[in-house]
Amino acid sequence: MVSPVVVGRWMGAFPVDFYDNVVAIAAWVWYKESNIASRLLWIVLLICFGSFLRVSRL
Repeated sequence: MVSPVVVGRWMGAFPVDFYDNVVAIAAWVWYKESNIASRLLWIVLLICFGSFLRVSRL
């Protein structure tokens, strides 16, 4: 069984790590895509599928 201290630290670091990556990749997508609809679609997909893939690895 995993210690509650380790789980607590992991749960605090997970959102920071995930959203730091999302912001970095979203900034790159925003720069590369010319159409605002495609920009928003890519960012929404990044957040949705990034969260899904991250949770599926648990």
